[in-house]
Amino acid sequence: MFRARPQDEKDLFRWRNDEQSVAMSLDNHRITWKEHTAWYSNALNSKYKYIYFASDPNIDDLIGTVRFDIESYSSKETNPDKINPTFADVSIIVNPVVRGQRLCVPLLTSGITEFRKIYNIPITAHIKQENTASIHCFEKANFVFVNRYEKSFLYLMKMPVF
Repeated sequence: MFRARPQDEKDLFRWRNDEQSVAMSLDNHRITWKEHTAWYSNALNSKYKYIYFASDPNIDDLIGTVRFDIESYSSKETNPDKINPTFADVSIIVNPVVRGQRLCVPLLTSGITEFRKIYNIPITAHIKQENTASIHCFEKANFVFVNRYEKSFLYLMKMPVF
């Protein structure tokens, strides 16, 4: 598991615009290269986004990506240098080449492990209602259903009790 690098941009673009990824995304549209490069550049430099990629020595390709969007109730506009994280929303994309190989849960949990080295805050996920594969993945990774919205379900990762 490693943090996103500039050279990973094309892989993420390709995966994000894969037919199944588009169908299971909450916004249901392909993104242009111009939109992606602007977003990716901002994401790499943002204090509010953490993007990880996973590889496996037994697979000749990357497995996928896990992205955390930090939400904060303090104003980003009035004091952009101070981060007071409240929770993070997580999303994943599995490389289409390795889908169906039961790598979603290890991808997600590895990403969470890396993110938790920086922030130990609640983690949520918004999952499209039709995306049964992601629902099963997140439930196996210790997320529980919290709420139903018009097009998505909200899941929350159970925090360990010490």
